[in-house]
Amino acid sequence: MERTNMKSSDIFSKISLIKRGKRNYYDSNVFSVPEEIDHVIFNEHALVYLWNDKGVRRVYFAANDAEALQPLLKEMPSKSGIEIIGKQLNHETETVILNAGYRLFETYARASIYNLREDVYKNIPDKYKGIDIWDIIQYAERKHAQDIYDLLYDTFDPFTSHLPSLDQILEDIDHRNVVVVIENGHVAGFIIFKVIGRKVYIEQIINRGRSVYMHALYMGVLEKAMADGINIAYTWVKEGNERAYALMRRFNYQWEGIKNFAYRKEQ
Repeated sequence: MERTNMKSSDIFSKISLIKRGKRNYYDSNVFSVPEEIDHVIFNEHALVYLWNDKGVRRVYFAANDAEALQPLLKEMPSKSGIEIIGKQLNHETETVILNAGYRLFETYARASIYNLREDVYKNIPDKYKGIDIWDIIQYAERKHAQDIYDLLYDTFDPFTSHLPSLDQILEDIDHRNVVVVIENGHVAGFIIFKVIGRKVYIEQIINRGRSVYMHALYMGVLEKAMADGINIAYTWVKEGNERAYALMRRFNYQWEGIKNFAYRKEQ
């Protein structure tokens, strides 16, 4: 087992070697590598690195031998987390993760609207039809950033929700990627979104006010996407969140069958 500081390019090179050496098994949760990595350990058949993401310890791995992966994961500290995205989890990988001291924390499912123009209006309740959405919502201003930050970190777990820093929120506001509802001078609800290629991705949405606020926030972003020529939207939803499921049905989201399995080591 080797411990070293490696550049992101070196990590990709090592992962390529591991992938080329695969036989009956290969698994990885690496899609990109940050420039600053806290800790890298590897052996002939597996590599694991730890990234401190705004105080959240995220673990990434690549391995062509499950048994070689397990001791590396055991070296990872408590309160670290592993996320694996796919239609299902490899049984060998799951066994290794559990034996290394991790436990399933939460599972998220990805959902999409594949045709905004045809699907988004089908299930809208009558009480929300004809509403002047932009009389309720507005683009966020920089002065709203602290309210948005506080609501995010009071509501979501930073591990599974990949929450932005205050500087990232300010950048999103500058790029008009945040829509808010203001009530009594404070943010009562907001939605953060990104346009990725020809899709709009709903990142986080919070409503601490009336139910119409949630509808207006969502519809405002989706209609803006359609006006910009975008016809697909997607998001991630925590399994078991019935309120979110109801919202998904209202806007005709379809489940893709892709999940994010989130594991955390508590001890």
